Amino acid sequence: MNLRTLFLILSTFSLSGCLITEWEDVSGEDEYKQIIGVQLKTKVAFDLHGVTMEPNYEKVLHQYALMESPGFSGPEVLSKANIPVGTLFNLVKVIRCVDCIFKKEKLVLEFTSSDKYKDAPITYSYDRYLKMQKEYFE
Repeated sequence: MNLRTLFLILSTFSLSGCLITEWEDVSGEDEYKQIIGVQLKTKVAFDLHGVTMEPNYEKVLHQYALMESPGFSGPEVLSKANIPVGTLFNLVKVIRCVDCIFKKEKLVLEFTSSDKYKDAPITYSYDRYLKMQKEYFE
């Protein structure tokens, strides 16, 4: 296999995560049942990014991505808000990417004290939650 072919294959795989993906609710699976309904209180500052998944970065909100500060930027970010220490969330479900190459889950959260950000799901990486739960949440 030449270098050009390898580059093409790697480019295709890396770009495949940039398209609109389909998600399924896996909250009922044994691995996730015990965390549904858990209340999370932030111990660090987070950023909440309004994100579009449109291929041409159209101004269509698909989700809010909760990330540790300083977060991220790019054409897919439509908005950004600071989430202070002590913010409360309810963990309402776990979703899994159906058409991703690798297994990928996200937590879906809701603010407990605000009706803000109800126009799209608030998501947080399940893997990141497992690794940093004690450091980031009470």
